[in-house]
Amino acid sequence: MKISLIRADNKHKRVLYDWRNIPEIVKLGSSNSKVTWDEHSEWFDELIVDPQRLQLIILLNGNMAGQVRFTYDSNYKAATISIFILRNYRGLGLGKLIINQSCLYAISYFESLMYITASVLNSNLRSLNTFKSVGFVENTIFDCQHNRSTETCFLLKASEIIDT
Repeated sequence: MKISLIRADNKHKRVLYDWRNIPEIVKLGSSNSKVTWDEHSEWFDELIVDPQRLQLIILLNGNMAGQVRFTYDSNYKAATISIFILRNYRGLGLGKLIINQSCLYAISYFESLMYITASVLNSNLRSLNTFKSVGFVENTIFDCQHNRSTETCFLLKASEIIDT
């Protein structure tokens, strides 16, 4: 299966809104609530012009299969990754490759990137294992601003990402 990543633009605004409000995505999100079109529009319009954020669309054999977003903090030279893969494309063993390729993309986009962080729900065993398989380790350097009782914060040094 061919994996491609493309930068999101205005033509992806509606699909990202639809994905964001899928019940299982809502449940995994930090707010645990759906967003309105107006809230999404404002967020998206800011997102695509913000040089500190990178929104990618995952394509598998040319079909939109999910999204990856990075939010960069120049003070720490660190970006936080947020990812979801649509249900039809899960369980295919592609998570590791998608995260790896996404991280490589982020390294080329954010010139001084040194670290990538991720917060993963402890109940999401598949994601916990996938991030570990890419080389992420439990983060003891940065505060991921996560709920320590329900999430694990991971860290990956940009220099440790392997180009597959």
